[in-house]
Amino acid sequence: MFRFLETSASSVEQCKAKVASLTAQLQIAEHTDAFTKLQLESADGTIADLKKDLTNLHQEVASSKLEGTKEAKAQVEAEPQLQIQHSHKEAAADKGAPFSSSNLRCSPQRLHRRSSKLQLELQTQTAAAARYRTAWEAELQRVADLEMQAQQLNDEIDRYKHTAEKAQAAARLELAQVKKELLLLQLNK
Repeated sequence: MFRFLETSASSVEQCKAKVASLTAQLQIAEHTDAFTKLQLESADGTIADLKKDLTNLHQEVASSKLEGTKEAKAQVEAEPQLQIQHSHKEAAADKGAPFSSSNLRCSPQRLHRRSSKLQLELQTQTAAAARYRTAWEAELQRVADLEMQAQQLNDEIDRYKHTAEKAQAAARLELAQVKKELLLLQLNK
C-alpha cells in the first residue's frame, strides 16, 4: 500500500514536472511566435521600402530611355542643320555675296578650297556621329544596369517574403505542438 502511494506520489511529481516543463516550453513558443511576428512586420516594412526603391528605379529607367531618345534625336536633327548653315555662310563669304546656285560657278582654286572644306565638314560630322553613338551606348548601358538593380531588388523581396513566411510557419507549428502536448497531459492527470 505504501509502495503504491509512493509510486502514485512519484507519478504525480513527474506529471507536475512535465506540466511545468511544457508550460515553460509554451511560454517560450509564445514568445518565439510574438518575436517572429515582429520580425515579419519588420520584413514587411523592408519589403515596402524595397518596392518603393523598385518603383523609383522603374521610373528612372523609363525616364532615361525617354530622355536618351529625345536627346539623341535632337542631336541628330540639329547637327546637319548647323553644318548646312555653317556651309552656307562660308560659301557666301567666299563670294562676298549671299549664297546661291550661281556661287557654284567658281574658279578651280575656289572649287579646291570648297572641296577641302566639305571634306573637313564630313570628318567633323563623322566624329560627331561617333560621339553621339558612344554617348547613346553609355546611356543604354546605364539603363541596363538600372534594370539589373531592379531585378536584384525583386529577388531580394522574394527572399524576404520566403524567409519571413517560413519562420512564422515554424513558430506557429511549434506553438501548436506544445499546446497539444500540454492539453493531453492535463487531460491524463
